[in-house]
Amino acid sequence: MPVLPVSSIGGLVCFYDTSYHDLCVCNPLTRSFKILPTGSIASWVFSGMTMNGSAGYRVLRLGIDGEYEIYDSVTKYWSLGQIHAGIMIPQLFPSKPVAIGTTLHIWHMYPEGILSCDTSTGIWTQHLFPAPLNTSYITLVESDGQIMYVGLVTENDATYVCIWELSKTSLLLKEVGRMTCLEFHKKLADLTCFGNKGWLMLHLQSHNMYHMFTYNIATREWLKVFVPFEIKSQSYNQVFGTAFQPSLTAMP
Repeated sequence: MPVLPVSSIGGLVCFYDTSYHDLCVCNPLTRSFKILPTGSIASWVFSGMTMNGSAGYRVLRLGIDGEYEIYDSVTKYWSLGQIHAGIMIPQLFPSKPVAIGTTLHIWHMYPEGILSCDTSTGIWTQHLFPAPLNTSYITLVESDGQIMYVGLVTENDATYVCIWELSKTSLLLKEVGRMTCLEFHKKLADLTCFGNKGWLMLHLQSHNMYHMFTYNIATREWLKVFVPFEIKSQSYNQVFGTAFQPSLTAMP
């Protein structure tokens, strides 16, 4: 049965069971896991994890109508809430939420911007601003406490993978990396990206080719990753995953 990783924090990974609609928190190193109790929200648009201060974790999930609930591993209960009327509920969340401290940040479209929730207080904030011009497949990633934007840019019939750094104070985007994708010239491409401790892992594919790269944020170096298998022509595989920091002591 399909079990998809949806988020991670502190050496733990949260999985979603698409068959039974359960959320499960797991430590992949120790193979310990816990199925979270059933909450009040039956259908949600995204789910994410944050650390619960010095001990434990929190899992947040947002319903389609602005209702949300937060699971606290210390109390072992879900708490239910409603986003206040001043927040514009987005119609599309193209990327997964990223956690910095106790706050989850998620890039959304229609309207474009970032929606954030402090899981310790249940306070939601929203900042609306457009994505860079001529971009697609915008993904929000975190690296060493910094929010990064990653996306595909089309300029003069050429395709580039671009990386921007988001200023914490001004919310302005500064381009810090760009790579030309000659193999994907005039082809419809799909981009998936995961960030972890100063590194980004990028998966770029079209219907008949794909490549994997890493990007070192400190040195701004790109490295192509050898993939020991090939996909058949006209096939298309989605990539699901999450980056996590290994920990032998993290307990679900």
